[in-house]
Amino acid sequence: MLISCITGIVRFGNLCHERVVAEMFFRGREMKYLQLTLIPLSPEDLGKTLVHCNNQLSFTQDYRIFGQLIDFDKGDLPTIKARPIPPQMLLENCKNAPGKRTREDGNGAELTFVRAKQLKDELEIPRGTSPGNVAVMKFIDRLPDDTPIILFWW
Repeated sequence: MLISCITGIVRFGNLCHERVVAEMFFRGREMKYLQLTLIPLSPEDLGKTLVHCNNQLSFTQDYRIFGQLIDFDKGDLPTIKARPIPPQMLLENCKNAPGKRTREDGNGAELTFVRAKQLKDELEIPRGTSPGNVAVMKFIDRLPDDTPIILFWW
């Protein structure tokens, strides 16, 4: 997987914001930006054939977080190992796919999941990330450890 990033500082008056402009080839598809929605399920849902995406949380775009969840072949961040969803499982009403039943994320790749415990123990929320990302992690911290969380990339 190839990624090329240009990091720059964008100035608005006296305010400075880090901006990451990324152009990447992700799972064989060219993408300009990457988004991630987390879909927590109940542990029993992994045995079902059809699961509704009732709860959805989105990280705001932060490649320091994304790099811990997906392999960019950069080697500078730990990768939290996600597993494919069970072969019989379909998700319905996922982000950007209302009314659709799917096994694929918004980029056409097979859906994967992690357990809440993996995120609690291994995901590092970087300094300076958005308050929304901090809130998503606080929500995850309150989930039972065995909660499966679908990673829906788009």
